[in-house]
Amino acid sequence: MEFYDNKARIVTRTEKAEGLVWIPEHGFSDGKFDFTSGLISTARSFRQKYGIFTAKVKMAPGSVTQAFWMVGNQMLPHIDVAKYDRGKLFCNFFWPSRNGSPHRSVSKTAGTRYANNFYIYTLEWTPNKLTWKINGKVFKTQTSGVPQDEMYINFSTSLKEYGSESDLPSAMEIDWIRVYKLKD
Repeated sequence: MEFYDNKARIVTRTEKAEGLVWIPEHGFSDGKFDFTSGLISTARSFRQKYGIFTAKVKMAPGSVTQAFWMVGNQMLPHIDVAKYDRGKLFCNFFWPSRNGSPHRSVSKTAGTRYANNFYIYTLEWTPNKLTWKINGKVFKTQTSGVPQDEMYINFSTSLKEYGSESDLPSAMEIDWIRVYKLKD
């Protein structure tokens, strides 16, 4: 994480690091890594139910996954306001079902045009609907499974197994983030 030209930059780079890794059978264990990436989260400082969540973000091209996403106290529901992965832009929604496997609503578009330029990604969340916008234009709407609990905001980058070291360093840039409440 770094700040440059009044913007936050989450950088994924080649560098040795030690930390904790989650292993489902054992929990957290010590691990050694060849790459670092980052996460900005409001989990401890800010949560909100309903409203407008918007950010001006520049995604980087290449094999680094970059995302503006929201989640609550559980893994589900999970909202990808904007996720850039392998040249595609995704706006996804995952929510719990009664049988245990999650419901999914996945929307994507060829995303190379979304790399190297700033775009404004927005989620409008009302009690009955989720609406995703890119630069003010509606990209997706969802009326089933709409979350009814507070969620927090995350911005992250990660290098997946299929990632290429030649794409590093790579930086997701965040110019601004704004959140609005719904009027009563």
